[in-house]
Amino acid sequence: MLGPRGPKLHNRASCGTKADQQFTIDLTEGPDRGEADTLESVSIGLIAAACSLTQDETDTRFASWIDLLAAVQDMRVLIGLSEAGYAQAVLRHGKHLPAACLAVVTEKALRDPHQITSPGGYFRAMIDRASDHKLNLKKSLFGLANN
Repeated sequence: MLGPRGPKLHNRASCGTKADQQFTIDLTEGPDRGEADTLESVSIGLIAAACSLTQDETDTRFASWIDLLAAVQDMRVLIGLSEAGYAQAVLRHGKHLPAACLAVVTEKALRDPHQITSPGGYFRAMIDRASDHKLNLKKSLFGLANN
């Protein structure tokens, strides 16, 4: 399950001492603290269940957030989203939320290409809704998983 993450420092956070030894936790796996609000109750398992065609098309299994992030370039190209458009979303929301939105848009575009005439525009609209705290990503993913 997703939970709040501490501050990132070069993808590692110092957690204090234990018996006078520093220890760190790698924070590259899950979403950052800022993304956790929008991604609340969204697990990588839910994304994987909802996006089967996307996984087939990108020849990737979304077994971890790292797997999803590794497929971003392929998904971006599949829907015709510019690199700059995706980079802007990452600047606004971190790397995990845009990747999850991209997976949703890619899945919807693959399932019914006529339903979404502008996947890039659909992606940008999702990012805008996230900025306005109006995006319900969990609902979109459950809808895809149950169809």
